[in-house]
Amino acid sequence: MELVQGSRKIVQAECKAISKRGSNALLQRKTHADFFSFRWEHFYQELKSTCPALLSIITATVSDIPPVIGSKPFLHAMQTVGVALHGRSQEMAVLQYMNGFLLSHGGCTQRDIERLSQIGLTVHPITLKRKLSDWQEVLDKEILEVRDSWADGGNAKYQIIGDNWDKNILPSYRTSDRKTLSLHLFHVYAILDRVSPTPHSSHSLAPHEIELATFIPSVQEQEKLMKELTFLFSSSIVANHPQLEKQFGNIYPKHLEHRYSYCAGNKTKQYPLGLYDCNENKTPELIRLLKTLSIYVPCKDGEVVEPVFFGGDRLTDERVQTAQKAMANAETQLQRLQGFVSKIEDFHRLMNFLEAIHKLTYSTKSAVDRGTVYYYRNLLNMRNVKGEVYNAYRAYKMLYYVILDAICLLLFLHHMGVSDIEQEIDLPTNFATTSDQEKIDYIDSNIQKTTGHQHCRMEDSSATTVTNPMHMSYL
Repeated sequence: MELVQGSRKIVQAECKAISKRGSNALLQRKTHADFFSFRWEHFYQELKSTCPALLSIITATVSDIPPVIGSKPFLHAMQTVGVALHGRSQEMAVLQYMNGFLLSHGGCTQRDIERLSQIGLTVHPITLKRKLSDWQEVLDKEILEVRDSWADGGNAKYQIIGDNWDKNILPSYRTSDRKTLSLHLFHVYAILDRVSPTPHSSHSLAPHEIELATFIPSVQEQEKLMKELTFLFSSSIVANHPQLEKQFGNIYPKHLEHRYSYCAGNKTKQYPLGLYDCNENKTPELIRLLKTLSIYVPCKDGEVVEPVFFGGDRLTDERVQTAQKAMANAETQLQRLQGFVSKIEDFHRLMNFLEAIHKLTYSTKSAVDRGTVYYYRNLLNMRNVKGEVYNAYRAYKMLYYVILDAICLLLFLHHMGVSDIEQEIDLPTNFATTSDQEKIDYIDSNIQKTTGHQHCRMEDSSATTVTNPMHMSYL
């Protein structure tokens, strides 16, 4: 019994020393930098030097042999020590904060986090929210460093992406005081460019100085377009023909190589800039938002070094331009909101393009007309293709993709003299012994002949002269 009492006093003294306010223990360091520099091995070494008796007892409880750093028993022991020290002092709460961040990020409800805080596994959700609020000033620290580097001539640049978030909260019982609450917020992100552009001269010609021939595609540009068309056509054929998929599926490239291909696999770096109280339908509120976001515009001596792209949907693009026109008479560039160039993001641009195609080609009145899009929709039983495009974008996209793939495959089979997809395509006699590149060249050459032949037929039907079969790339 005396041995137990002696051990208790030793452990008690160790815990008292490490939990003392101002001891600078790892579990007391709760700044933004401390959280992101926390390492389990550092915590283990601190316990080993300041609380050897406590560490020995806990590790002996978890495992008969000393656990390996990073193993499951090791983490169990460290969490046990963290919960015990947090029970002794509320200041020893780094592990509880981390558990709270993990639970909150994983979708755990506030009520469940509150219950877990009662047993020392995490902190109270209000405490967690307060800590996150204190970190708002460091959320954009890295992007501001990129801004300063950009202003000094650096190649690293970024864009700002924003979109509105609107929600109506209906009351359970509507009264004169309890009406529908309309929330209008605007979510903003900064996206770091994966490709560093090559510096070039900013001098541009006046419109009247540009030669008209500049707008006509050159032979090199036509060859590039033909190469891209061939790649898309070949990819479709290989993916949808069983025999060709077996022959070319493992050798035909998945992506068209270009000079920035090495950047395509890089992970996108994005920085959340916050959720702002802004209704983009109201110009004064959008002007206030753009003035707030002007701190992310690279400036030198009060002048804008280069405007930042501000991406969004079609409405956001229109509203930003309206706000800039409203401030056109201001004194400085920042006050005139000239630090931003609005643009429509790719997804919204593709949505608009698909809406235009749908308007020209889709009609529910053509169900019995063979060859129409709606006829194929019913033939394929794609019942999810209905309503407006923006409510069923993926469904409409897949319908048009299926039709396009079928047309490409039909043209190719017709060129190869094959009447059915189940019929074998005659390949060269020495095809099995040729190299992979020669096989790719074979399929691409036949695709070019297919597209060129179809272009000639279209030109002949309109009584025009074929000057270059590569013009098919514009169809």
